[in-house]
Amino acid sequence: MVKLVLAVLRPGSEKSGSLSSSGIDSSSSESEINKAVSTLKTNLKTLRSNATEWHNTQFKSANDSLYAMFAELYTLYEQCKNNIDDDVETQVRKYVSEACERKGVKFKATASL
Repeated sequence: MVKLVLAVLRPGSEKSGSLSSSGIDSSSSESEINKAVSTLKTNLKTLRSNATEWHNTQFKSANDSLYAMFAELYTLYEQCKNNIDDDVETQVRKYVSEACERKGVKFKATASL
């Protein structure tokens, strides 16, 4: 939806000039039609502005936080993977496997810990 609004209101995508009333219900005057279109354009611009602000602030912040958590998870993975003591590594893998099993987490056959 955000992309649709942004695409519709991309600078330069609007045609200048007023609408012709030809082919439109004759009970609506041209000024009423232009006013309605103008109001719609204003509302869409406001929506676009709000969507852009949300994307640049809240969405970006949440996305940055998510990637920070992925980085922490990868650091933990590297610590486990590069453990010098094979017995410790085996115990860590066993603990993680059992914890996942208790929580009902299922892995594909190709996944490895």
